[in-house]
Amino acid sequence: MDRLDCEIRPYAWGSTTAIATLQGRQPSGRPEAEMWIGAHTLAPSQVFRDGQWLALDELIANDPYGELGNATTTSLPFLTKVLAARSPLSLQVHPTMAQAVLGFAKEQASSLSDVDARLYHDASHKPELICALSPFAALSGFRPIAATLNFLEALALPQLTWLADRLEARPTEAELLAVLSDVLRREAVAVPEAIAALAERFTEPVAGFEREAHWLQIIVAQYPDDPAVLVALLLNLVELEPGEALFLGAGNLHSYLAGTGIEVMANSDNVIRGGLTTKKVDIPTLVDVIDPIAGLPLVQRPDNASHQWTYHSPVAEFTLTRIDLSIEPEISVVGPATVLSIGGLVVDDAGVRLSRGQAGWVAAREGAVRLRGDGFIFVTTVGVNTEP
Repeated sequence: MDRLDCEIRPYAWGSTTAIATLQGRQPSGRPEAEMWIGAHTLAPSQVFRDGQWLALDELIANDPYGELGNATTTSLPFLTKVLAARSPLSLQVHPTMAQAVLGFAKEQASSLSDVDARLYHDASHKPELICALSPFAALSGFRPIAATLNFLEALALPQLTWLADRLEARPTEAELLAVLSDVLRREAVAVPEAIAALAERFTEPVAGFEREAHWLQIIVAQYPDDPAVLVALLLNLVELEPGEALFLGAGNLHSYLAGTGIEVMANSDNVIRGGLTTKKVDIPTLVDVIDPIAGLPLVQRPDNASHQWTYHSPVAEFTLTRIDLSIEPEISVVGPATVLSIGGLVVDDAGVRLSRGQAGWVAAREGAVRLRGDGFIFVTTVGVNTEP
């Protein structure tokens, strides 16, 4: 195993303390939003090998078979992050593989040179898995329409009567998508007035929807002029406890609200945003990409009595496994894989040591690498399609 040095991205929504606390160091005083563990070209991890630091993406490009066990590709298919959100992230969605291939080709053909203006930075989909390290809140997918109507009834706001009327008249997923489009384009009835009324309403309890009201009050306070606030009314609130996880496939409209977690994804940067952000928003593309099927998210809850738990991720790019070395003090990892220590010390047979909050790289050429330790580790490998 090789030790990794991983870049921390300073996005404004990031926590100023969470990643520093995980690593057992003093906070920098600046937002620290994401620690990237992998070979993404924007922030490749540095590998300590033969007494020097080398970029992981370059090592893979120079010896794909040795690093990945595959001579037909020069890229690691997954990216692992420690994500630490102090405030809500943008309302966003990720494309299917077919949508990404088509969108990337069109932008390439248009010679769009401004990186910030692009929606498709590569030709890949971007499925994600978020596993909570602390209590973690997110909006994920459209809430069942009957439950949303109950929420609107509990809010009892005249400024939202139009919304309840539309969903009662046409309780379909097509209507959910039409409402979202009208709201984000500010074509729905009195959007500013509805947002202002929500801001006032959330100063009082909303019976049966106290948690939803709590988070929406936070969103309204941060984005008082953004119509995406009304879209948030339509989405499921998911609150994860440490160890619990949520898989988000293509088309899932979502926003992470707060908390620290391990996020694993296909090694892509394709994000289509609909609001709650200062970055580029593209409503037509968002509407095209969204999967409007309403339903309750599947929260994965591991068996805490088991020393090893693999989370369901029905994609070829990645699988995330949580291992408790205090129960099973010695395990084997076969590369290509990244290893992240969450608590305690992790050591391999060569004496490479990972302290809390540090990550390591297991190259394919190493075969089965034995690890010993006394805390939790998270291992990301290429996907194996586990059952939920």
